[in-house]
Amino acid sequence: MDFKERCDKPTHQQSLELINKLEQLTQFEAELSGKIKSIYDSVRGGGFMSGGALTLVEDEDDAKVASMGQRRRLRETQEEIQYRLKKAIELGMHKEDLRLELKPGFVVEVPRYISGLCEKYKVETE
Repeated sequence: MDFKERCDKPTHQQSLELINKLEQLTQFEAELSGKIKSIYDSVRGGGFMSGGALTLVEDEDDAKVASMGQRRRLRETQEEIQYRLKKAIELGMHKEDLRLELKPGFVVEVPRYISGLCEKYKVETE
């Protein structure tokens, strides 16, 4: 292992960990958004099942109260995504010619992935 490889290895590992974490967070965000949507959709049906119990949801106000915890977690998740994206920008991952295989057959073109997420979450790249 030469000097360049020793210097690049921590950055590569950090990049891989950041991409993995961003992927987990964006999947969790999608799950939370789905749960919130189902709570609001349940207004028409009068309620939704949660933890084996029926929660009565008669109107938008009930849905807002019933989804309070999920909406808080969604906001926190989005803030963490933005924080991680800022770290990726600090590392220059949006400019780096890097492809990472997160799992067999799932290759991420890092600059496109980071830039796309930055656009979605309104994180400045410059």
